[in-house]
Amino acid sequence: GDIMSSSDHVYIVLGQCKDKSVVLLHSSPPGVVICGTCTPSGKQNSQAATLAKKYMKKYYPEWYSRYGCITKGTGYLTGFSRMRWKTKGHLFAFYDHFTVTLIFADTPFWAYAYT
Repeated sequence: GDIMSSSDHVYIVLGQCKDKSVVLLHSSPPGVVICGTCTPSGKQNSQAATLAKKYMKKYYPEWYSRYGCITKGTGYLTGFSRMRWKTKGHLFAFYDHFTVTLIFADTPFWAYAYT
């Protein structure tokens, strides 16, 4: 749930994978998509890219068939300011130690918005 920003860009992190790649929610033309980053070493076929593709195909098949899934570069892993939610003692605190895969499996609410 981190909100990342630079001087001209903002995106929401949905979770980090074991290979240190990140699944994110990103908006740019033509619209909002779930993307994965490459790994910090630049590997394009990252765990996050695989998950992003899986969930775009599953929940947004028409959108995926038109625009596919783009893997974001290492620039999305560095060079951004971060706003992190303080979750200690709050309702969603139990997500702090979940992997991104478990978060996706447990919280399908986002998958049905605006469909």
